Amino acid sequence: MNSAVSHESKGYPSKLRHRTRFLILFICLLCLAISQSNTLTLNFTIICMSTSYNVTSMDFLMNKRILEKRYLYSASESNSLFSAVAIGAITAVYPFMYIIQKTGSHAVVTLVGFFSALTTALIPWMAYLGYYPLLAMRFFQGMGLSTGFTLIGIVTRQWSMQAQGAFFFACLSCFFQLGPIFTMPVSGALCTSSIGWPSVYYVHSLVTILIFTVFFVFYRENPISHKLVTQLELSKIQRGKRETKRQPVPLRQILKDPVVLSIWATALANFMGIQLTMQFSPTYLHKILGFSVKDTGPFSALPQVITAFVKVSAGYSADKLGCCSPNTSVRIFNNVLLFMQPNTITSSWE
Repeated sequence: MNSAVSHESKGYPSKLRHRTRFLILFICLLCLAISQSNTLTLNFTIICMSTSYNVTSMDFLMNKRILEKRYLYSASESNSLFSAVAIGAITAVYPFMYIIQKTGSHAVVTLVGFFSALTTALIPWMAYLGYYPLLAMRFFQGMGLSTGFTLIGIVTRQWSMQAQGAFFFACLSCFFQLGPIFTMPVSGALCTSSIGWPSVYYVHSLVTILIFTVFFVFYRENPISHKLVTQLELSKIQRGKRETKRQPVPLRQILKDPVVLSIWATALANFMGIQLTMQFSPTYLHKILGFSVKDTGPFSALPQVITAFVKVSAGYSADKLGCCSPNTSVRIFNNVLLFMQPNTITSSWE
C-alpha cells in the first residue's frame, strides 16, 4: 500500500489516475482475445489452403513453397484439426493452474502467450510437412489457451470492485467473441492478398508477441504491488472484500452439487453454440452460401459482434439491477442470453 500512496502525488495523467484496474482489464482482455484468435486461424484459412498459388516473389520463410502446395483434408481430418485445440487446452489447464497457484500468474501467463505465438507461426511449416505434424502443432496451439479462465478468475477477484464483479467477468469473457471479430476479417483480407494464407499466422504471431509484451510490463497480480494504483483506487478495490484462508477443495461435494451441475450444463450449452459458429461459419458461408473469401471474414464475425455487445450490457446491468437479488438477476440474464444466441446467429446471416 505504501507504493500506491507514494505514487499518488507523482502527477500521473488524470485519465489514468484511480482507473488502473480498467487498464489491467483491457490488457488482459486483449491477451485472452489474441490467444483465442490464434486457435481460430485454421478455421478460416482451411478454405484457402485447398488452392495452390503461382508465386513469383522470393521464397521468404518458405512462403513460396508453402503456397504452391495444395492442402486437402477429409471431413474427419478437418474435425480432428479443429478438435486438437480443445484437447490441448484441456490437457494443459490443470498443470498450468497448479503452477500459477505456486508461482503466480504474471510469468506463467506471459510464457504461455509467447508459446502461443510460436506455435501459431509454425502452423504453415507444419502443414507443409504433412497432416500429422500439423495435428501435433494444433494440439500445442491449444495449450496456449489453457490459462484463460484462470486469468479471468484472478483479475475479477483481485482487480474489480465488489460492485463491478459481474462487469469485469462479462468483459473478460468477451474474448470468445473478440477473437473471431479480429481473426475473421483480417484472415479474409490476408488470404486474398498477394502474400497468401501463411501471412495470417505470421500476423497473428507478431500481434501476440506485442500484446503479451505489454502484459508483462504492465500487469501485476495484486493491485497492492502495482505502481500506478493510488491509495484511493486501492481502497475502492478492497472495500467489502475479506481475506480468506486457502482450504482443501471439496471435490466430491462439488461434483454432487446440483447447482454446480446446472452451471456446467448451461456452460456446455453456451459454448456449443459459440464453437459451432466459430469453427464452421467460414466453411459454411464460403462453400454452402457461396460467399467470396474476402466477404466470408466480416460476415463470420458479425454474430460475435452482436453477442459481445449483449454480453457486456448484461454484465453491467446485472451489477446495477436493484429490483431483485443477485441470484435472480443471474437466472434472468443467463436464460435471455441462451435464448438470444441461436436467434442472433441465424438472423445475422439472413
